[in-house]
Amino acid sequence: MKYVVLCRYIILFCIIFIISTGCNYFEVYKKTGYVNNLTAVIKNQQEKVDSYITLTSQNSAETPPEEELKKNFQEIKDAFTQNKKELEVITPPKDYVDEHDNFIKAFQNCIDAVDASIAILDIKDDKSKAEKIGETKNKIEEYKKLVKAGINSISVDLR
Repeated sequence: MKYVVLCRYIILFCIIFIISTGCNYFEVYKKTGYVNNLTAVIKNQQEKVDSYITLTSQNSAETPPEEELKKNFQEIKDAFTQNKKELEVITPPKDYVDEHDNFIKAFQNCIDAVDASIAILDIKDDKSKAEKIGETKNKIEEYKKLVKAGINSISVDLR
């Protein structure tokens, strides 16, 4: 009888141990999965940001006609919007909620920058144009800062 009770306690202890260590491994697995999904979306976003920067930094001799520019900006905006939607679908682990919110803000900054670029095409006043261009550059710089800070924070946690 004592042997049966002792076996049950040992089995119970083993079950508790397995469950508790398994939960810790599951948390690491969730974080790793989140980082993999996040990395894919950020990589795609960064490719579009690079093409947006290239498009906005062309000199006047290389600049396509206004209608083509609007079309290109709209395509980039659609890609930014799609990337933001993909990011919003990803559920972050509880440790990364703040970083995830910052990534969403960063992606929104890209959308706002493209909207400002489209608006610049319709502005005739040089002073207003210069202000909008500055606003656009600030949005992209803010995007870069937020993404870099989020990635650094997550990578420090995973070490």
